Amino acid sequence: PYDVKLEKTFSKMTDDEKRLMIEKVKIKMNIYLFESLISDI
Repeated sequence: PYDVKLEKTFSKMTDDEKRLMIEKVKIKMNIYLFESLISDI
């Protein structure tokens, strides 16, 4: 199930906005990975 709305929103964004969004996602992923690593210890 591909989100068409998301696709449209993304295509309207500037490169800077895309970069920011990707950075935020990366940070969230890193925090998630970090927490899962800690919980394994």
